[in-house]
Amino acid sequence: QKEIEKLKSQVAETSLVEKAEKAKDDAFLGLQTQVVDQQTRAQNTAAFRDGKHKGGDRGRSNKAQEKVEIGTLGVKMNYKPMGGVGPGEIAATNDYLKDVKPGAQTMLNTKEFAYFSFYQRVRRQLEQYWEPGLRERLRSMFAKGRQLAADREHATRILVVMDHEGTITKIQVEGTSGLLDLDQAAVDAFNRAGPFPNPPKGMIESDGTVKVEWEFVLKT
Repeated sequence: QKEIEKLKSQVAETSLVEKAEKAKDDAFLGLQTQVVDQQTRAQNTAAFRDGKHKGGDRGRSNKAQEKVEIGTLGVKMNYKPMGGVGPGEIAATNDYLKDVKPGAQTMLNTKEFAYFSFYQRVRRQLEQYWEPGLRERLRSMFAKGRQLAADREHATRILVVMDHEGTITKIQVEGTSGLLDLDQAAVDAFNRAGPFPNPPKGMIESDGTVKVEWEFVLKT
């Protein structure tokens, strides 16, 4: 049985500490196996690069859009790019880490995941298209007088099927956010980000396909 078939936990990024021999039961999947005293997530939401928050234009001219945390991109069975965190810098993350308490930086219990680098590569390509595409759809919604309910989590879960070379052959919405615009933004992001060349051989199934489940979470 392939390791990918056993994948049950969420892949996430974290500041690195000393490697551990045995992972905790609540461990996320990550670059290495490690155990921390307390799991925390940085209060700022940002790409995990050099531990610095890199915020773009948050649509300041549109008050309704300011309330949408577009940077909050949650991922199930995936993560986003890993970066180093220097002394005194905050490890922020875009990962959706439910029930993990806020802290000075992101520190998680993790279990080493063999395909972490592939998911990292997918995430890096996705980041270029998910937020811009989502912003455009939100602008269109707001222009038509449509609003998103406050204090809600809108989650779109999709199944992406690729061939052995990493070319997307099918995208299926397995869990809808309840809003077609948000679901389509997730599908569009993958279509624009692909292909994802050289998937690990261990992820290629007997029928020659690679299947990846991804979850996008938008908090309002």
